[in-house]
Amino acid sequence: MTRHEKFLNLATEIASNSTVTKSRHAALITKGKYIVAIGINSKTTHPVMFYKGGSKKIHLHAEIDALNNVKYKDVSGCVMYIARHAAKGHNFSRPCKICLQAIIERGIKKIIYTSDTGYITEHLLRQEKKNFLYG
Repeated sequence: MTRHEKFLNLATEIASNSTVTKSRHAALITKGKYIVAIGINSKTTHPVMFYKGGSKKIHLHAEIDALNNVKYKDVSGCVMYIARHAAKGHNFSRPCKICLQAIIERGIKKIIYTSDTGYITEHLLRQEKKNFLYG
């Protein structure tokens, strides 16, 4: 079993603890063979988001949770693993555009995420003036 498979298996196991029942995700930030941070998606109440006298439930994405857990550490050059825990079917876990932008801004150079057929690796490139590419 490769290092990528070990980290993705661990992330999948951690994702099973998510409070979001439809889409359980976890993210690991690694440097070499060490885990720097762990994030998990969850339902949370944001104090600013109020509507009609009540609070609105929002989802905290696993990628953002992992980045928040290392907010004062330098993660440039690290790798982020993202996995989805699914009982059956769709396992695709590519970050959304907002999470992808946050990952790139923090200097993470590579993401590896689960797909229906195994996993996908993307090398992230940062361009000038906040234009972002991946490929």
